[in-house]
Parts: sequence; C-alpha cells; structure tokens
Amino acid sequence: MFCTGCGKQLKDGSTQCPYCGKVFKAPKRPTTKKAAAIPAQPATAAPAKSHKKAAKKRTLPPLVDTSPGSIPRAEAPDPSIEPEFIPRADDAGIDSSRAFSYIFKEPDWLKKCLLLGLVLIVPVLNFAVVGYFVELARRVSNAIDSPVPEFNLGDHWKSGLMYSLVYILVGLFTGSVLAILGSLLSIEIIAIFAGLLLFVFLIAFNIYFIAAASLAIIEGNPWVVFQFPACFEAIQQSPTPVIVTMFLMIPVMIIASAGTILFGIGYILTSGIALFISAHLFGQLGRVMRSHTKL
Repeated sequence: MFCTGCGKQLKDGSTQCPYCGKVFKAPKRPTTKKAAAIPAQPATAAPAKSHKKAAKKRTLPPLVDTSPGSIPRAEAPDPSIEPEFIPRADDAGIDSSRAFSYIFKEPDWLKKCLLLGLVLIVPVLNFAVVGYFVELARRVSNAIDSPVPEFNLGDHWKSGLMYSLVYILVGLFTGSVLAILGSLLSIEIIAIFAGLLLFVFLIAFNIYFIAAASLAIIEGNPWVVFQFPACFEAIQQSPTPVIVTMFLMIPVMIIASAGTILFGIGYILTSGIALFISAHLFGQLGRVMRSHTKL
C-alpha cells in the first residue's frame, strides 16, 4: 500500500505512515471462506470486537531505514506486544519524562552507560558513539525506545564516521566565530556590542544546530545540516519543540558534567546517561520536524 499523504510505499495493513505521520483507518480483516459460509449472528459481535482490538494492539510504526548504508538496521520488536511509547507526528510536544527515564528501565542500563562513556573518551574510537547515538535517535523517531540496541564498535564506527566529520566541520566554524567575537571583547569601545553579539550567536547557533542535527539523523544524511533553507523552514514551522529541546539540553549537560565530582568512573557513567537522554530528545524532535519539511 502507499501513503496518501506523502506517497511512499508502506507495509500492507499499516495504520500510520512513519515518514509523514498520517494516520489511516484500520483495514477490515478479510473473511475466510469458512467464515463466509456461516451466517452472521448477534453472538459473533463480541469476537469481532476482540479481533479489532487485537489488530489495534499490533499497530506500531515500523523501523524503516531508507538511506543507503547509513546505520545498521535494527530488528523490529514483536508486533504482538503493544508499545509503551507511541509519539504522534502531529504532536508538537516533547516527552521529557520519557527521555530522562527510559534508559533506567533497561536491566543492564549501568553496563551500557559505562560502555558508552568509556568509548566516548577515546579519540577516533568515539566515532562509534556517534553512530550509536544516530541509531538510538532514529529508533525513537519510529516509536521504538525499548529495548535499546546492543553497541557494536565496528558497525557503529562506520555509521558514525561521516556524521563525526560533519560535526567536526561545524565545530571548526563555530570555534572560528567565537574566537573572532572573543577578540573583540578586548576592545573597550565595542566590548559591550561584541558581548551582545556573542550571546545572540550562541543562542541562534544552538537553536539551529539542534534542529538541523535532528533532521540529519532522521533523514540518514549528515549533510542535511548544511541545507539551510530546509532547516530554517522546519524551525519556523515548529519553533516550540526546538526551543524546549534546547532548554532540556541544559540539565542533560549538567548530568554529563556531574560525574567530574567523582573523577574518572563518575564522568564515564554520567556522560553515558546523558548520551541516552540526548538521543531520545533528538529522536522526538526530528520526528516532529520531519512532518513539517520536505528534503
């Protein structure tokens, strides 16, 4: 079947498009020859409702990776299990409580957080953390946040390499601008103006980067960060979730840095926790923004 909203091909029986979020009416269950031969009776009304309810429980936006070789394809969960987390494409809200708590529902959350935090502090190898972050966010955008995928150093390093290079380029640009504005602060005549300009730049950059990075992750294309017209359009269409996500990143950064009090192992743990929270927020934001723009 095909989506009547965006035209993309979907799995037969889908009730929601994972690309544009359009919701369809649940398809009628075909009757078998045996069922057709038996005349309808009032007593069969109750089983029909139970079938309809069972079909509704199996509704789950599938994880679809349309980008060529961007991230490892994750296995979809058991369709007979009703998911706890079902974001809607038309929902402008960000479920912050879910983002901050889902990782602690994992039986081995401590091990996974420590592993991510440990790899994160190793240069070059930490590209794998970026790849894992991308997979987590894309799964969340498809309503799958539990169980979290297993970390695979080789596969996630390959998928995170290009994203890491793009983010390094963005970092070099940002660092250059900050260096220029910082040097202007030493000039008394324009120090106040330079300080104001620096503040505005930091706010504007954070808003743009959070939004653009979320879109790039959902699209499976890191270069979306540099597609300025599309990113600005998405921000204009959904400014509230972008700003909410930006402010939610403040406690995330506090959590990440809190481990420095306990030195080595403390930072490894808290930085891992912060990565899981950030991935969930970016996945939710990307899903909302994707419904408001076409790349």
